[in-house]
Amino acid sequence: MPTDGSESAGISEYDTLMRAEDGHARTAGARRGVVVVGSATIVADIGLAALANALNQADRQIMPIAAVAMRAELGWTQMQLGYVLSAFAYGYICVQLPSGWISARLPPFALLFAAVTAWSACTALTAGAARASFPALIACRVAMGVAEGFCLPAIFQLFTTRVPVRLRSRAFAAMLGSGALGQLAGLLVAPLVPPPWERTFFLFGGAGVAWCALCLLVACAHCVCCCLCRPELRVTANLDDVPPPDRLAKASAPRDARARARGADEGEAHSEARSDSSSTLSADERASEPSQVAAHEPAQRPPLAQLLVCRPLLAICCAHFGQNWSNYMLSSWLPTYLSEVLGMPTRGLAFTSLPFLANALAGMAVGSVADALIARRACSVLAVRRLATAVGLLGPAVCHVIFPAAKTPATAIAIVSASFTLGAATSSGFMANHADISQSYAGLTFGVANTFATIPGLLAGPLTARMVRQAGGAWEPVFWTAAGVNVVCTCVYVLLSRAHRVL
Repeated sequence: MPTDGSESAGISEYDTLMRAEDGHARTAGARRGVVVVGSATIVADIGLAALANALNQADRQIMPIAAVAMRAELGWTQMQLGYVLSAFAYGYICVQLPSGWISARLPPFALLFAAVTAWSACTALTAGAARASFPALIACRVAMGVAEGFCLPAIFQLFTTRVPVRLRSRAFAAMLGSGALGQLAGLLVAPLVPPPWERTFFLFGGAGVAWCALCLLVACAHCVCCCLCRPELRVTANLDDVPPPDRLAKASAPRDARARARGADEGEAHSEARSDSSSTLSADERASEPSQVAAHEPAQRPPLAQLLVCRPLLAICCAHFGQNWSNYMLSSWLPTYLSEVLGMPTRGLAFTSLPFLANALAGMAVGSVADALIARRACSVLAVRRLATAVGLLGPAVCHVIFPAAKTPATAIAIVSASFTLGAATSSGFMANHADISQSYAGLTFGVANTFATIPGLLAGPLTARMVRQAGGAWEPVFWTAAGVNVVCTCVYVLLSRAHRVL
């Protein structure tokens, strides 16, 4: 992979972040009123967020499955089916920027709780809306997209501010892997739910209610309720928020500074040590130092002008766009393709869940490897992000090229499973890169990137139907186009990506 001076900045960033996690940082936090979250609460945060994303993805998958029976009963045309499958994306894309901005200003866990409650209600109401009228169904799907649009920005902000850097690749991999497991559950359970099809929406809507109840119980047990009820408490697992040593009393000065200053005035020696350390940092290293914004202070105005010209963020946007082009196309049309082109029966569509299982397992494995490479300094943070993203985009591109050659459902599912396995690497690539380039605005940067990445969701339904119709029923142009998009987006990401704080 290409390397440049920014890779050394990535390693320097890791060193800087690790230095904040010693005992003196904890003492500093206690003196300044910071409550450092323990490992049990970090696990609770990651677990609840992972379950929320699992529901988030599962609720999206049930419509393509249920739509097969709904279309037959309600008499939809293929274009109407395309609009139903894409309606969710219209609401989703409209709130990406607002949800990112809000997640930087409100307690992210409270925002996540409200989002799950809202989209679960929309899921349960989908059946009634479909029976009422076609416009009512479209409106319900759009509303569901609006509610789910707050999920991932809230989770990204939660992880950036509460999960230490040494755990982030695994945290993002677990969260995104759980999303794949949610897709697995949706594709596995939905075809097995007995008729009528309305029961599917009631079942998954009820799962969201169960998450809310579990969330409240765990929140009380692990003090996560501070995020919901008492935002004035400064609870943080990200020790980057702990003030630097030069702002503390003399008793909290680092041990190495005292050793170098043995016999001299402690305060003066510590000041000199800080000055010497700062003078040895490069510009990129200084840019990558953790933000010292207090957790209880109001969020600063988001740097909108910087967002528009930020090349590392543009790199993330392109990579996310490429991945979602493939994901929306496959998740929306794979059941229809297997049923109508390869003749798979409806109950057999449960096997389309296998690619998502492969994605979840591979994502968590890649996350562990990525964190180990960074911790052992075998690779810089930037090299890990670029390599993981390249594997996660170019691997599926190859699978897209050969997919039309599959003549049986088993072969097609095997190819898609390989695509999803390789695509899981992006959880440790551009997805985790949000936390590298920004601490205070990770939710907003994700909102910006996901706005662009949702555009394929708007196009996947009607554009795929139009391409197939114009090609006389052939699907090759659909998959080859997806492969080309992935290649272009990989090149852009490798050229423009960075792994130090720029916002």
